[in-house]
Amino acid sequence: MENNLPLSIGIDLGASKIVAVLIDQHGKILEEIQKPTRVHSGAEAIITRISRMIQKLSEQAPNPVEGVGVGLPGYHDLKQGIVRLAVNLNWENVPLIALLKEKIQADIPVYFQNDANVEALGEYFFGSGKDSEIMAYIGIGSGLGGGIIYQGQIISGSTTTAGEMGHISLNPEHGRICACGQRGCAETIVSGLGMVGLAQDLIRAGDHETILKDDDSLSVKAIFQAQDDGDPLAGEVMRTVSTWLGQVMSAYVGVLNPDTIVIGGGIGRSAFDRLIPEAKKELRKRTSYYSTEKLQIVRSQIQSSAIGASCLIWMNQLTSQ
Repeated sequence: MENNLPLSIGIDLGASKIVAVLIDQHGKILEEIQKPTRVHSGAEAIITRISRMIQKLSEQAPNPVEGVGVGLPGYHDLKQGIVRLAVNLNWENVPLIALLKEKIQADIPVYFQNDANVEALGEYFFGSGKDSEIMAYIGIGSGLGGGIIYQGQIISGSTTTAGEMGHISLNPEHGRICACGQRGCAETIVSGLGMVGLAQDLIRAGDHETILKDDDSLSVKAIFQAQDDGDPLAGEVMRTVSTWLGQVMSAYVGVLNPDTIVIGGGIGRSAFDRLIPEAKKELRKRTSYYSTEKLQIVRSQIQSSAIGASCLIWMNQLTSQ
């Protein structure tokens, strides 16, 4: 019966909010809780807040919860259960798994992963990447994230940065300075902040006619609207973003030969039809026909990485079988 399906809890831990979901093995959300992160309160207070959310969802669950998964940004030591660095949370060397297990006081498995990786996992289990053998995920939001799923497993790499295409430099000599300290990272163009920054650069250069202003009114939404109105500068911004996205996709294709690339994130979903036609043209320039013969490029379906985080339970169960 439906109410006897296995259940898991997924946590999406971001800089502004924490989202917790109780889902069944079909991906149906049974309950959801949202709380502010309050980064200034510190790691232990945040983990305590998460543990209370887990406790509340567990009490509401119609059957026992089989495990908890957490998705959060940063660089992690998965074997030791330590968040090595999560800049947006002001965390460094936080023993997340040990602290969370201590606070929830329940004998269930707890896993965590990079937020882009769990977004990719959610797409594999319940979204646009379902049944893919080799899937690449590109998440375009305020930044640029990525993940790789191979036969139902996250490919994390030796330092959990596999598939992290946002900080591959596509213009190391003359590109824009990235928050990571490098120059010309893909994220400096293919992201919300990147789009706005590129528009600012072009406005200041004065080489394109535009209705856009370099002030507080400049936003991704304003760029989209200007593009729809035929604005030359907005059109140049979107062509550049699409071209860089095509280069990012070509790197995935060259290394992985995926059957599916899922484009997600808030901007990735909303701007999918704006970006993908030109991105495909750039991809074709850089890859052979045979490497893209079976490739599908699709819009993501999963709205919350909390769903993907809950899938860490199902992924690890498959691994142990």
